[in-house]
Amino acid sequence: MYDEILHIGDVSVSVRRRSSRRRRLRKHHLKVVAALQEKEAAIDVDVRAALPDLAETLTKVANAHSEGRIGQLLPASEVDHVPPVEHVKREHIRMVAVAVLLGGFGVLVAFLDLPDTATTSLIGAIGITAASVVYGLKARQGMDILDSVRGIQRP
Repeated sequence: MYDEILHIGDVSVSVRRRSSRRRRLRKHHLKVVAALQEKEAAIDVDVRAALPDLAETLTKVANAHSEGRIGQLLPASEVDHVPPVEHVKREHIRMVAVAVLLGGFGVLVAFLDLPDTATTSLIGAIGITAASVVYGLKARQGMDILDSVRGIQRP
């Protein structure tokens, strides 16, 4: 859910790539995520009070987004007291890690002098394993990247 909120500013066509508006949007979205995490953490303290509050906040975010107010997903009164959450984009690091692992193991498999069908199957299995290890719980995303390398496009 948090990644989708942070992705809103990236897909907006009304804001140019290197615009100062984009930086302000990003900062606001990081504060919205921090506010949502704060409300989510309150569930561990008092479930009955926290769940309706979280649902109300999520509804505000959804309504603001549907109205096109991507710069004010939550009112300033709800996000001013919250420091922006730290968020690092690691997608490029993950892709490089999978490529290095797959390439390295591909070279090692080539030295095994196996039949072509066994080599192909083994490299495919290593690619799936590498993507699963590097991406962890988001392994599906890694598999989609492997598919795109093979030339398969999914909707």
